Amino acid sequence: MKYLTKDDIISAKDCDVVPYEIPEWKGSIYIKKLSGADFDKFTSSIDLKDEASTKNVMECKLVLLGMAICDSEGERLFADKELAELNKKNNDVLMRLFSLVSEMNSTSLGNVEQAEKN
Repeated sequence: MKYLTKDDIISAKDCDVVPYEIPEWKGSIYIKKLSGADFDKFTSSIDLKDEASTKNVMECKLVLLGMAICDSEGERLFADKELAELNKKNNDVLMRLFSLVSEMNSTSLGNVEQAEKN
């Protein structure tokens, strides 16, 4: 096995983009693995220390989906300011996507809590 250089690591295409069919929307979308920077932004959007922050935890679904739904090149489709529009879509679809994106990116609440501790 080859030992990687800094340039090898930086140039590696490791944030996979995969298609996902959504019958309710009569088409497919792309979702991606988050970069380290995106995961940090996601975890910083959640305040698990404040028990009254259920709104914050519920909004994490939108933040995560907004970061993961992308075009075929991995570019986001939804800007942060457009997430409220996305939230108007069928909740069954959104929860299915949230589960898939969470699994794909190892973003269970346990993992988020562990990341906040580190």
